[in-house]
Amino acid sequence: MSSSSVSNDPLSKNASRTLYVGNLEKKVTDHCLKTRYGIYGHILEVELKSRDTAAPFAFIQFTNIKSVATAIGASHTANKSASGASGEAQKPVKVGWGKSICSNKLWIGALPKSCSKDYLLSKMRVITPDDVTEVMYDPNHNETLVLFKTNDAAQVAYSKIKNRVLIFPPEKLQSQSGNTHVQVDYCSEKLHDFFVDRQFGRFGGALPAVDGLDESADSNECQIRQADQLIVAQKKAASTTGGIPDTLLLAPPPDPPKNLATDVIARGNEHLGASNNQNERSNLTSSSQQSILNASIVPPDPAMTSR
Repeated sequence: MSSSSVSNDPLSKNASRTLYVGNLEKKVTDHCLKTRYGIYGHILEVELKSRDTAAPFAFIQFTNIKSVATAIGASHTANKSASGASGEAQKPVKVGWGKSICSNKLWIGALPKSCSKDYLLSKMRVITPDDVTEVMYDPNHNETLVLFKTNDAAQVAYSKIKNRVLIFPPEKLQSQSGNTHVQVDYCSEKLHDFFVDRQFGRFGGALPAVDGLDESADSNECQIRQADQLIVAQKKAASTTGGIPDTLLLAPPPDPPKNLATDVIARGNEHLGASNNQNERSNLTSSSQQSILNASIVPPDPAMTSR
């Protein structure tokens, strides 16, 4: 199956939080991949495989499925743009959904806004009444983590949600669009840790920075190269999503008050006048001290010096 035929639907059965990237350059690095794909979402981990071969590939773990879907869609557009005039692609990057790794924890996203922790706990106990140990709900991101006693219990719940046997309808279904499907994947330890930190305000509501950037790579050449990569990636994302995400743009600074310049100039003139007065007083004091010193010096008696 070619990369362009891979669906970027976040509700597809193959959808996961992991992005597969193949057909990479021979000398590609983890840092390069984080810089290139970090604009699509927060990256938890990059696993670069066969890095010393002619065909390295990587698995990039994000915090949600939507980030992977956006990256796949943007890569499809980039590969089309990289095709030559004859239509032959110039070594396009292969992207797709990475395989989910089973665990005893599930991540569920794109939940209806009317959800609550109690509702989710009761809903999950419909499947496995005695196996749900904890539910962590983040209403700000419409996501939840569900912890089970065993991997088998989590696998049963995962299968029912993926196959849309278990749905999470909104509070007023008749007034909604009717799309009650949610996104689901297994939860890793890194995601669990990230989820807890975010829920308790460790990130302050701001977009987290890309993990693992090499702080020692501070040369001008490296900074320019990183900036160019981000700009190119943003343009690719814009061609797919219709624009660069708002979280990647900085708001312009507010205009200063109209009287700010006048106040600054006035304060500057006052400071300058005070400095001039201080200099004049200093010069006057020096002149007075010199006069007193000259007056205190008694000229020698000629009679004493003529011998």
